[in-house]
Order: sequence, then structure tokens, then C-alpha cells
Amino acid sequence: MLVPQRTDASDVRIAARRLAPFALCGLVAFALVPFSGAIAVRWPEVAIAFAITSLLGVLALLKPSLTEPRHADAGALVALVAIALLRDGTGGARGGYGITVMVPVLWVALYGTRPQLWRLLFAVALMFTVPLVAIGEPRYAATGWRSVPLTLLASTLVGVVVQELLARERQSSDLVQAEHARSTAILSSMREGFALTRDGVIVDVNPALTALTGFTRDELIGARTPFPFWPLDQMAALQRVRAQIKAERGGTFETTFRRADGSRFVAEVTAVPVPQPDDGSTVFLNTMRDVTERRAAEQAMEERGEQLAQLATVTRVIAHANPDDARETVCGLALRISNATTAQIRQLDETDDPDARRAIDTRTAVFLPTGPHGADAELFQPILDEGRAIGVLALTWTTRKQALDASETHLLELLANEAAVALVKASAHAELERLVRTDPLTGLPNRRALEEHHERELAAAARSGRPLCLAIIDLDRFKDYNDTYGHPAGDALLRAAAAGWSARLRATDVLARWGGEEFCLLLPGCDEAGACALIEQLRPVVPQGQTFSAGVALWTPGVGAEQLIAQADAALYRAKRDGRNRTATALGARAA
Repeated sequence: MLVPQRTDASDVRIAARRLAPFALCGLVAFALVPFSGAIAVRWPEVAIAFAITSLLGVLALLKPSLTEPRHADAGALVALVAIALLRDGTGGARGGYGITVMVPVLWVALYGTRPQLWRLLFAVALMFTVPLVAIGEPRYAATGWRSVPLTLLASTLVGVVVQELLARERQSSDLVQAEHARSTAILSSMREGFALTRDGVIVDVNPALTALTGFTRDELIGARTPFPFWPLDQMAALQRVRAQIKAERGGTFETTFRRADGSRFVAEVTAVPVPQPDDGSTVFLNTMRDVTERRAAEQAMEERGEQLAQLATVTRVIAHANPDDARETVCGLALRISNATTAQIRQLDETDDPDARRAIDTRTAVFLPTGPHGADAELFQPILDEGRAIGVLALTWTTRKQALDASETHLLELLANEAAVALVKASAHAELERLVRTDPLTGLPNRRALEEHHERELAAAARSGRPLCLAIIDLDRFKDYNDTYGHPAGDALLRAAAAGWSARLRATDVLARWGGEEFCLLLPGCDEAGACALIEQLRPVVPQGQTFSAGVALWTPGVGAEQLIAQADAALYRAKRDGRNRTATALGARAA
């Protein structure tokens, strides 16, 4: 059973509003048609024109457009076309209404979309051509129907060109609007105040400027120089600055401004000129940043400038000093800052004073107006590295001191912090130097460190005339040992041999790893015989029953470091050639 679908009253009203213009225009068109003898003859044209108009109205009702022009407008224009066609059809060429077909074309070109334009042109073509195809040519010659194709072509060209120009203009307008929206969003998000001025008049501001000055947007927009936030006593100076910026095409200046409540603030203003392509004028983009706190901080820093300069100088010095020199430098500056009698830097393992330990444990300064051990006053300032106490700066005063002023406290804290940085850097630098000069496998000095020792020992031997021998020791068949037992075992053999030899050498001897399985030994005060005897004492400590060969060279005046090494290397080659497990000198060979 079919149930009739209920029609909503609003739907009826919408349909009526859509169809009313078409019906009204149709009645107007019908009223304007001159009913003469020709219209009686050409009544099919009248019927076809009104039929097409009605069809377009029904289509508009069934599928309403979502964009301009509205179908009510389009319906009226279609009816206008019908009027023109009917008058041409009845009045001949003298009627002259055919050109009115351009009116709807221009209307849709201005306000419609490209598909709507094509649909309108198609409808106009139907109105001109359908009567000709369905009924035939007019029986009177004065109609001028042959101009229809030219009219349609002209309408099409005009409509397309107009719509293309409008599309470009709208696109340009959209870009301008998008750029304006983007600029507005950027200005609104700026933390600095912003004002756009043209010819000394504020034309735009952002919220940050109103918040900074306390003046509302309405109070600022349109204001001329002097602007509301210019102090009365600064007018002349600001006018000079403005003239200078205008002459120099922009710039940055810093001055005092006033807020709406009368308070003052120091601001940094940067003015940038931007030429306008439309009228050739120039606008200025002005940003204002409140620097009151910065200026106050700078002034406070200037008051302590000399002491801070000393601190900076000390910091640069101790950054490149060894730990001992760094301690002296820090203590010297601490004495100058505080007028203390003594100053010491104590590391964690260098103090057992309970007050010093308390400063280290709590990581806060401990000041005692009256200290023990005859000191009238003491201060223990912890030295912190990333929050970890690495020592304490201890100051004492022999004259009675009741308290530290804020400046002294602050500077001593800074000094302790810089001391920590410098000491850590110095310690790290020393550790790096040690690593650079140390063989990582055996812990012995490496080749670089040996060369430094070698130069010093040669200079000492030349001054004192004492003998100096250099020996090169090479583990026999070490490659075979590595291949048999593996590289970890080979590394263990090198470490054990180095440790055993170091334990049997004198304090003045220098044993270094020369490279691979070779070691170099500097023996101050030893001649060849003494050197060979000492080397023989090293053979029993080589583990795993391994042997070594050695070459010994005695320094003589005029022989350089490289020559001495070459002599010892040649002696080592002879020891290897003569069967290994022996010591050879530059003058001869000696078996183990």
C-alpha cells in the first residue's frame, strides 16, 4: 500500500520562490509581444520560445545552482532573450532587439561560473535555431535571421574573454586577501609591538603594541606625530630621530617612551621602509621591543664592570693553565675581590674541616663571622661542577668581618663557578695530554712521548758529559705467537712484558712502546756494558718462555736522536740475523 508522501510547507515556499521569477518574466514577455498578423502566422515560434523558457525554469527547480547568478536572475534574463527573439520574429530587422542577447551573456560572465556560461550560450542558441529547424525560415525577408551565427559567436567570445579577465582579477584579489590574512596573523602573533605608518600617520598596529603602550587600537590608528606614546620632554629628540630615519631610509634607535598610565619604558625601535607599487608612496614597518629590563641589567653590570673584567681575564688565563697555576690565579682574584687575608682551593680529599665539609655536603656557602684557629672570619664557598661539589674555596680574614655584601657574595659565587669550569678543563686537558702520550695497550709512554724524553736526555748528556745509551727491544717470533695463540694472547704478552720490565728498571730509565712488538729503552748514565747487563736482567720476566732480541747504541757527541736510533736499530738487525735471543751493540754482538 502506497502512502502519499507529506510535503513540507517550507519546500512549497522554496519551489514557489524559484518558479515565481520565471512565471513573472514569461507573463511580461507575453504582454510585450506585439500581436499582429505576423505573430498569427509565426505562432509556433512563440510557443517554442516560451517552451524553452519554461523548460529552463523546471530544470532550475529540479537542480538549483549553488553559486551566482541565482536562477531567479537567470530566469529573468532568459525571458528577456525570449522577448528579443519574439520581437525580432514579429517586427523584423527594424525591431533591433536581437543585440539584447548580450545582456544575459555579460551577466553570467560577470557573476557566474564557466559551466553556467556555456549552458546559457547553449540556451540562447536553442532559442535562435530551434524555430528555424522546427518551422523553417521566416516567410518575410526583413527578419535578418542570418545574423544569428555572428551574434552567437560574438556573445561567446565576449563572455569567455570577460570571464577570463574576471577570473584573473578574482585570483589576484584572492591572493591579496590571503596575503593580508597571513600578514595579519603574523602581526598578531608577534611578541614585539608593531606599527605601520604612512606620512607620519599610524595606519595599523598589532595587539602587542597596544599591550606594551596601554593605548587602545582606536587611540593609535590615525594618530599623527607626535604619537600618543611619545613623552613630552622627548618630542624634539624623537622628531630628529624620525627625520634621520626618513632621510636614511630606515634604521634602529633606542629611547624612552611613555605608557597610557604615565609610566615610562625603554624600547628599541627598528624602522624599515617599504615602497608601495600602487601609488609610489612609502610606508614604514616599525617594530618596538621593550628593553627596560635589559638596560637595567646592563647598568648593574657596568657598576661591577671592573671586577667582572678581572674575572673574565682570570677565566681566560686559567682555561689554559695547569691545575696548580689555576689554583693560584683563582685564589689571587678571590683575595682582591674580598680583601681577605688568605685564600685556598681545597679538593674533597684535602679538607677535614667540619665547616668546609658542611659547605661541600650542602653545596651552599658557609660564612663564619668569628672563626676558629685565630681567624676572625671564614668563608667556605663550594666549587660545583654540574651540581656536584668538587672542592671548596676557603677564605679567611684576620680583621673582624661581620658579613659579606651582596656584590662580594655574587662575585665569589661566579669565581667559584668559573674556577670549577677552569679546573675541570685543566684536568681534562692534562688527562688528554696523558692519553696522547701514553700507549693504550701497555700504559707505557708512546713514540711521541719517547721523542720528547729523548731530546731532553740528549741535552742533559751534552751538558753533563754522562753516558747515555738507547736500546731497541723486539720480541722474537711474535707474529708466530699471535698466529698460534691469537691476538688477545699476544696483547696479554705485550702487557705482561711491559709490566715486568718496568718493575726492574731504574727510576731514571724510560721504557716506551716503539710500535708493534718493539720497545725503546733510554738508559741515562749507562755505558754499553752497563746497558747490556741491565737488559739481561729483563729476559727472565718475559712470560710464556718467550725471548727477545735487543740492539744497543751509545751516544757520542755530535750524534743526533735519529742517528742514535738508527744505530740501535742496526744493532737489533744484527742480533736478529745472528740467531735472536741476544743483545747486539753498535760495536759488536753479545749472545743471551
